[in-house]
Amino acid sequence: MKVRDLVPWGRSKSDGARSIRAPERLQDRTDSQSQAIQSLRGDINSVFDRFFDRFETAFLPRDFQGAGAFTQPSLDISEGKNKVSVSVDLPGLEDKEIEVSFTGDVLTIRGERNEEHRTEEDGRIVQERNYGSFYRTVQLPSGVKPEAAKARFKNGVLTVTVPKTGGAKSITKRIDVRAA
Repeated sequence: MKVRDLVPWGRSKSDGARSIRAPERLQDRTDSQSQAIQSLRGDINSVFDRFFDRFETAFLPRDFQGAGAFTQPSLDISEGKNKVSVSVDLPGLEDKEIEVSFTGDVLTIRGERNEEHRTEEDGRIVQERNYGSFYRTVQLPSGVKPEAAKARFKNGVLTVTVPKTGGAKSITKRIDVRAA
């Protein structure tokens, strides 16, 4: 067996001999291929993040709100025909503690929680402080209108809705070449 027989891409037969072509370079891909790859990369990162989040919190009490409690809030992204929606779970925060901004088609969500609890029982004073901040950035698909975005915060969930423009579709058109 030859090493070239182990190469998983580009094997084709022509006149009984095998020829091998190199894999496609990233810069040779079309916009739709690049978007598909970026989407896949994001999905894979999300799977790993969710998997490893379980181990970070597995040995902590359920009510633990330590320094890392707000470093990476969970978010969901959905794309419809006319809009893109991003939902972020932010329990315990108020709307005034959240900032939403755009730079081009990159959405940034920031927040900070500052809580203090003080109780006096039986001559003892118990004072607890909880501070934490976070930020998340999300690359939205091309063809969104950030200037028309709307943000809504209800029951600890922030939902940012961004309408799409009608003409930002990635189209590949084949053009026939004819002899002159």
